[in-house]
Amino acid sequence: MSEAPPIRPDVQAVVDLVEDATSVMLAGGPGAGWMDSELTLGQLRFIHELAQRGSLSIGQVAGHLGVTLTTASQFVDRLERPGYVERVHRTDDRRVVECRLTRRGLDLVAGMRGMQRDGLARVLGMLEPDELRDMGRLFRIIAERISAIAATPAVVSHEEVTPDV
Repeated sequence: MSEAPPIRPDVQAVVDLVEDATSVMLAGGPGAGWMDSELTLGQLRFIHELAQRGSLSIGQVAGHLGVTLTTASQFVDRLERPGYVERVHRTDDRRVVECRLTRRGLDLVAGMRGMQRDGLARVLGMLEPDELRDMGRLFRIIAERISAIAATPAVVSHEEVTPDV
């Protein structure tokens, strides 16, 4: 198992600045009502993941969470009671029960995303036009490099590969 390389000090300094700006940006701005939902961070992350995937079977939920089927079912119960998710039988195989977001769950995700977008717009609005152009140029460079990395096929050795945890 390989360890991640240490973070360069200049990179860490920028990460710290972004975290500071993010905490200010998220503190009670418009759209912060989702924070009153009394959901745990794990539940919020799961709801976000479910929004990305559309639906997950209870078995997939268990695999995603790294828990037993019973524990996954209880986890879904705690989100189903307040109406964030619902269970439905798959049309092609009624034995399989899937979990998906309800309208309330979708609204919660939209509120979180809206808050992020509004906060980011407020922060970027503090920049002068030339500074904003520089920021845009840098983010385009980052996006191009991420795309290049994603397009590069991974080289797999014949040795056993173990994921980093």
